Amino acid sequence: MNYIDRESNEAFDDQIKTRLREQLTRGVLQVGDRVPSVPQLAEELVLNPKIVLKAYKCLMEEGFLYYSRGVGLFIADTAKKTIEKDLEQKLTSLFELCRSNGFPTERVLSILERCFANGISQLQRLPAESTGSFSVLAVSKQVLCPFCRERITNSDSQTICRFCNTSHHEDCWVEIGRCAIFGCEG
Repeated sequence: MNYIDRESNEAFDDQIKTRLREQLTRGVLQVGDRVPSVPQLAEELVLNPKIVLKAYKCLMEEGFLYYSRGVGLFIADTAKKTIEKDLEQKLTSLFELCRSNGFPTERVLSILERCFANGISQLQRLPAESTGSFSVLAVSKQVLCPFCRERITNSDSQTICRFCNTSHHEDCWVEIGRCAIFGCEG
């Protein structure tokens, strides 16, 4: 964990929690790995140690981290279950939003299947860049832009809707000003 987006509206402690979860999901961290101490991470991120402590306490309450006295903090064996539970809650919220906006379940499932088939599950965050409430991403597999229906390659500038995780060509996003799939707005 070597960055914090100081331009983001997301609180620093939430960013720390998100980055640790992402690192576990990507395999950078494994169950049982030791995480940096509060002072180490605070110094690395140039943050107040109280912010790091707040993030770590929350992750311990969630069962993501555990403390071994005199040794340090470690990724708990329940961490992946915690991430799965969080993902389930987010997907439930997304389906409720779709349902309340008149999308039939079959249509939402169809869109979800298409997103996975097009490689949305292969997205990887780039730590440095962010545009407002949308992150610029690199994609390890080609994806179709839902607006222009052309392939998005690794070399294309693109944005992804933070609400529904749909990748768009950056120019298409600017042109329509919202997500081409769900109409999410930033």
